[in-house]
Amino acid sequence: MSLPADPVRLRRATARPGLAANAGAATAAVLFGASVVAVRVAVQEIPPLSLAVVRFGQAALLLVGALLLAAPARLRVQRGRLPLLVLLGAVLFTLFPVTFNAGLRWTEASRGALMLATMPLWSVWLARGVAGERLAGRQLAGVVVTVLGVALAFVEPRALHGGAEQQDDEFVADRAADRQGGQHSAAGGLGQAAGLGG
Repeated sequence: MSLPADPVRLRRATARPGLAANAGAATAAVLFGASVVAVRVAVQEIPPLSLAVVRFGQAALLLVGALLLAAPARLRVQRGRLPLLVLLGAVLFTLFPVTFNAGLRWTEASRGALMLATMPLWSVWLARGVAGERLAGRQLAGVVVTVLGVALAFVEPRALHGGAEQQDDEFVADRAADRQGGQHSAAGGLGQAAGLGG
């Protein structure tokens, strides 16, 4: 007759994988955020295409080397899957890094990271339009609200208050011109009075 398992030990055993998974995900998120800042710094000196070749070229060499040593059989790919793999590689590891690097050359790293965080939203739209996945009304509403919130985060404060600030600047300039004109006229009147008195 087998003894029942200790519930405390079961909890510890199930908690350890969860903790390790959360720690791994948190580490990956921190590294990903740090990579955005690193790209922002590097792209100021290195062209976007060259930076993409260096980054993903090194990654490809390391991954291929690791597979050759650990599991060479995994490098075998069926010929029928090659077109799809080439398309995915061209989009995800060529167009994406080049355009992302070019974008970070002209904007801040925080904005680039925020734009990357919207990728699940575009996945939802593409899954609905291309794959035919159905979404509930509340899900579509959530996507729209999120996109609008990101758009507001990207709007410059000057763009929202540019008209009012421009009017204020024009008003201040007109008042300064009026004061300067009044000072000139007052000085001219005093000069004429002094000439008549002499």
